[in-house]
Amino acid sequence: MISGFRYGFLGINDVPLVTTFGVLVVFIAAFYLLCWYLIQRGRGLRS
Repeated sequence: MISGFRYGFLGINDVPLVTTFGVLVVFIAAFYLLCWYLIQRGRGLRS
């Protein structure tokens, strides 16, 4: 992800952009699934 920001600002990258975007997509999916699980579990939520 850092390499993606560096490429955006400076135009220099150490890691291929495909790898950068792949890692970003994996992190987004993992955190989405974690949030979905916690909401479905519902422990500690008041209704």
